[in-house]
Amino acid sequence: MARGGDIRRRRQPARPVDATHYHEHVSLKEQGPLIEEHVRRIAAHLGVPDFVYRPVHISVGSGTREVSDGLLVAGHRGVIVQVKSRSRVGLADSPDRAAAWCVKEGRAALKQGTGTRRQLARGGIKVRSFRGFERVLPAADDWPIVVVIDYPSVPLVTLGSLDEALFISLNDWLNLHAMVRSTIGIIDYVHRALGSGIAVPLGRESDRYRELATADAAWASAISTGVPRLLGEPLEPPARLAADFFDELMEKVADPEGSAGWSPDEYLYVIEQLDAMPIGMRVHIGQKMVATFRAMSKARSRRSFFFGDRESGARLCFLYDYFDPKTHEPDGSYFLVQTAAYGVLRHHHAMEVGWDPDIPTLTIGVLHDPDRGRRYSFALFQGAAVPSLPSDVRATLEAEYGIFTGREVVRPV
Repeated sequence: MARGGDIRRRRQPARPVDATHYHEHVSLKEQGPLIEEHVRRIAAHLGVPDFVYRPVHISVGSGTREVSDGLLVAGHRGVIVQVKSRSRVGLADSPDRAAAWCVKEGRAALKQGTGTRRQLARGGIKVRSFRGFERVLPAADDWPIVVVIDYPSVPLVTLGSLDEALFISLNDWLNLHAMVRSTIGIIDYVHRALGSGIAVPLGRESDRYRELATADAAWASAISTGVPRLLGEPLEPPARLAADFFDELMEKVADPEGSAGWSPDEYLYVIEQLDAMPIGMRVHIGQKMVATFRAMSKARSRRSFFFGDRESGARLCFLYDYFDPKTHEPDGSYFLVQTAAYGVLRHHHAMEVGWDPDIPTLTIGVLHDPDRGRRYSFALFQGAAVPSLPSDVRATLEAEYGIFTGREVVRPV
């Protein structure tokens, strides 16, 4: 499938609500929903708003029941989020009382989360994302639970067993998203943290994160092509800019002005491919995107690059071109064909060197017009049934783009 369109603006993701002064001005009844929304907005702004869902109410007997305080869902994988917030009004808890409150409310949140899991197991629940699209959730009886506890001075108390739920502070939640920068990455982290055997007190999730990041770094250093899924330190400004450049692709796929006909299922699938990239890969690809775009702009001629990761099988193809009214139609249809042909070529190259054909090859085309801005086109190919290119067309494309050998792109002799 292939889509293209003009991008006139960047849709801004939902931003976190500033909760620093809530407790001075609101009652406990008002505070709870505000903090719950704050938790969801952190996930939507620092992750993917398409994968963050607000709670819904379903009929149960003669009443209704709320399904979680929020859900993170990508494909068939998800996380159930429950939030507990302590009122600051007149608060003067002793350390023992603070610990007792966190234990009591943490257990209550866990009970609510397991109730949500039972509801999800029945299937058929419709939810709405922060982007505004609705979907019916798959039946799920094994999604992990994250309990976010908002407390003014977090006591050093360990809550629950290692496989029950991930109990973290509000500050833990914020810092975790700031480091991972991916909703799929957060879902993966929750699974990994619960299976790690590493126990940490409430408010010290950074200790567990550090151990897992250290293990990632050791694994990556032993494999020449390995990229750690977790970074040990926050990104420096140049690397952060490169990661932001990559992340904007998800906004361009989702923007209805530029997606030119994606169905929600189609564009969500494309975004899943992008969001699954760990932050280290995003930095590397973002840097290459910037360099390739600059080279294309300077030469005013087509430039491309291919990114393939053997470990995950991920394949991304980028094609940049400078708009020429002599060769490009105003609606970008010719460039969309170019983008699709390039993607087909690389998909078949990958299959021919033994890469999994069922892992999709995503192709991104950028047509730059200095007067009208940039046009983005997307093409996605998956499976062994993708039609082959005619031999003469393939030869022409390989002469321009080279042949992927499984390790590098080489020019035909």
